This record gives sequence, C-alpha cells and structure tokens, in this order.
Amino acid sequence: MSEAGTEIGSFSGVVKDGLLAETADQRELREFWEDFSVYHGTSRKDALKIKEEGFSVDKKSYSWEDRDFVRGQLEKRGVEVDAYRNNSKSSFFVDASIVNTTRYALMGPENTRISLYPKVHNLVETMELEKSKGVQVDESDYQRALDIKKKMLEDIYIHRPALLKLRKNTEAFKQLVRDNFNDQFYKLMFDYETFKDFRDLFLTEYGESGKSRVKAFFRQMFFNKMITSDLKANDFEVIDGEEFDNFSELAKDYAEIRDLIFGDEQRQPPELVNCLTDIVHYDFGDLNGVLGLCNFYEISPEVGKQLYIRAVELKKSR
Repeated sequence: MSEAGTEIGSFSGVVKDGLLAETADQRELREFWEDFSVYHGTSRKDALKIKEEGFSVDKKSYSWEDRDFVRGQLEKRGVEVDAYRNNSKSSFFVDASIVNTTRYALMGPENTRISLYPKVHNLVETMELEKSKGVQVDESDYQRALDIKKKMLEDIYIHRPALLKLRKNTEAFKQLVRDNFNDQFYKLMFDYETFKDFRDLFLTEYGESGKSRVKAFFRQMFFNKMITSDLKANDFEVIDGEEFDNFSELAKDYAEIRDLIFGDEQRQPPELVNCLTDIVHYDFGDLNGVLGLCNFYEISPEVGKQLYIRAVELKKSR
C-alpha cells in the first residue's frame, strides 16, 4: 500500500462537529467490503471444532494412523490405493460463492465421504471374503478395520451441513490474499484510493450496474482458493442449524426436503440425502440407487424403501 493510501475500513473522512465523519463515498465503499466474505463448506461437527481450536495444517479431522493402517492393509492385498488427500498436510479451501460452498457443505467432508470411508468399507469386505475362503486374517487387524469403519459411519450419519465464514477484516484474510495473489491485487483490495479508482472505472463503463459487476469480479477471483497457513479460532463465524437452513434458497430447499423425507430418521448420509433430493427435483434416481446407497451405508432396505416412497410422494405433491 502506498504511503499516501488509506486502508479500507480506516478512512480519513471529514471533520464535522469536532468528530471524524465518513463521506458518502467512503461509507459506500466500507459497506461494500463489510458485505464481502469467503466461506468454507463443511460438517457442523468439524466447523464447531475449528471455531473452538482453530485450523492447523498439521491436523486432520480423522486419525492419520487410521488412514495409514487402511492404506497399508489394502496395498498388502494388492489393492491400488489412489493418492486422494494422502499428503501429510491438511488443506482448507474457501470460496466467495455462497452457492458453491453451500453445495460443498451439503455433500459432507470429502476426507470421510470420498477418501477414508470407501477405503475402509472395501477393506472390511475384502477381509470378510478372505475369512469365508479360509484365508488367515489377523483378528486384531480385522477388529481395527471394523472400529475405523464404525467411527466413519457415525460421522457420516450425523453430518449436518455448516459454513465457516472468514471475513475480510481479519489478518487471516489478508494472508489468504498474499498467498494467492500478487502485490497489485493486494493493493486493489486494501488500499482505499486504488479500489475507488477501480470501482469508478466500472461505474463509468456500466453505470449503476457497475457496482454489481465489481462484486461479481471479486467473487470470481476467490473461487476455490486454498489456505496454506494456520488459522485462529476467532478468525471464523459458524453458520449452522436453522441459520444455515435459511442462509440461501439452495439450503432452504434442501432442508425442507430433508425434513419431510427423513422425519425422525437420524441417519442421514449426505449422498443419500442428495439422491432423494434429486428424485424430488428431477427425473433421475430410482429405488435401486437408493437401496444401493443404503447398503453402502448400512441402512436397512426397509428404511430405504420408506425414504424412497416419501421422496416420490413429495415429488407428486409439488
């Protein structure tokens, strides 16, 4: 930032009645940035833990020892293990799009849904097949695999979507900009005069619609950006529960369908919820798909059929 520049949010303003007052233009720019945040879609359980403890690149929401055990057991059996999230550091992605991050939250944490649970599910099935054929399987290894699978299932069952909001006025956000953009872009975001000149160019070119175009520009720039440093607990706000369910039209629609279909059924794997939501909204998705997911997540076929019937009835009523 230039020596003459003023950081946005710290305007020099004008003196009125002995007090420092913002000009109308300064207030407009401040309010623009107060409305700008980036979000991370996740599970309520993980969001509350990060809000309490902060985020560290050296921690994961599951045990690295469990991950390495499952990988090692599969590789010993000749099963090819993909490299998805197998690095030794955690990653944390944020996005300025409410729609994108809401969808991510609705699908649940990738580390469980895509990475670890399918692997340990595969491992347990492989071990049980070996035992049925008379192959010697270490009982302690089998029991550990079952325990890991049980922990993963419990996390998947209780998944409830949440957002972590990282506001622009935090030092963590400034570090995010430094890590992902050059000095010129940093100045554009945090220097008052530079941003005002940029905004005015849009207003000159597009008139009043220039304001929304500026917002769209910055939201596009913050598509799926990775945070590579630790974050403090007070860098975040948690959006969960009813607040999340009413945060956007997408979240509101999802919550309504979820509550009508699942009712008192507390086991709500996000893939199954999304499958049933698709049945309500679109012409794809069938009973076999629902039963396949129920089998994968160890929910009885009887429950699966009831959920499917409710989804079809809800679709007809709309």
